[in-house]
Amino acid sequence: MVDYRKLGMLYAGCLLWNMALAGNGYSQAQFRLQASGELTSDQGLVIRQITPRSPLARIRKADGAVVSAKPGDRVVAVNERPFSPDLLRSMSPELILKSGVVELQLVDSRTDRATQYSAVLRREDVDRELLSKMVAAIREETAELPAGKVEVSEDAETVTIAGLHAALFPRTGNFEPTPLSNLVSCQAGLDALRSPANAEGVKRMISPDAFARAGVILENALAEVSQNPEGEQGKIISDNACEAILDELWASIGAYANRQGKQVHQRKSYGSGMLRFRPVTDPMGCTVEVIPRADVRLILLRNPGKSNEIDLLAAWTPLPTPEAALYGRYYFRLRKSDGALHFGYRADKSVVVTAAPPSGEILFR
Repeated sequence: MVDYRKLGMLYAGCLLWNMALAGNGYSQAQFRLQASGELTSDQGLVIRQITPRSPLARIRKADGAVVSAKPGDRVVAVNERPFSPDLLRSMSPELILKSGVVELQLVDSRTDRATQYSAVLRREDVDRELLSKMVAAIREETAELPAGKVEVSEDAETVTIAGLHAALFPRTGNFEPTPLSNLVSCQAGLDALRSPANAEGVKRMISPDAFARAGVILENALAEVSQNPEGEQGKIISDNACEAILDELWASIGAYANRQGKQVHQRKSYGSGMLRFRPVTDPMGCTVEVIPRADVRLILLRNPGKSNEIDLLAAWTPLPTPEAALYGRYYFRLRKSDGALHFGYRADKSVVVTAAPPSGEILFR
């Protein structure tokens, strides 16, 4: 019979959850709690120390407030399953697909009351320098694009928000978002929310902790999706991450409203409509195909030697004629009427569409 007390002492003082989460068909991802403690058979993980980077330093309550666990608290369940080190290895696919977002059941050391919290486990196996370069590339590609305006207003009973979704997911027109472009939009939106245009209303409603949790979700997803930018798994990870990031922002807004004794109301924002134009090609009769510039930059950062494979990506989207609709920065290529490429991916062939062209046409050559 296993002596769980001795097993607990073996783990005491060590960083638990320090194991690689190897999933079937998944990358060798490592999500860590960055906490030390004692594992027992009847009390779960008794927390002894929490590092500043630990997810336990930013756990979210049901009312949206972000708090920190304390030494002496106990982790007794993860996603409604009794905690054990072996559980985490078996959860590898789930953790990857959810970008580290889990539900933790913690028992308070003072009240002995069990409470459910949302936590974001940080992925620690990634190249942090590479990830920083990817985030910097996103910011560079989106810096010149007008930030979506989030409108915030309050009265005696209601907090009203408009444009939050549009700030994270700007219009794309004829282009179908890719897993990477979804994450790029989210990162750009998070940056835009902290811009001077939005800061006055947003800074009191979306806490630094909410932005930090959202940032970890995005980094976890970007680390995985950038390794394989196409395919169903990347789409699921990206969609889940974007939804989780929106949840973080709305939870923080809800927590602010709760503190003020107010209700939250989301007002629809229709914006000014899509930017439409007629693609004109030289030579005439070609089809214009586009791919987000940020997607290409992120792929090449991960795999610098694969520029000759960019033309093979499924993300290239043909623009309809006579009327196309785009918004943002794209590389383009031209395909002849017989189906052959007139030219493929080239770093000097890009277009930026942030305003409707006065002539109603954009020339691609």
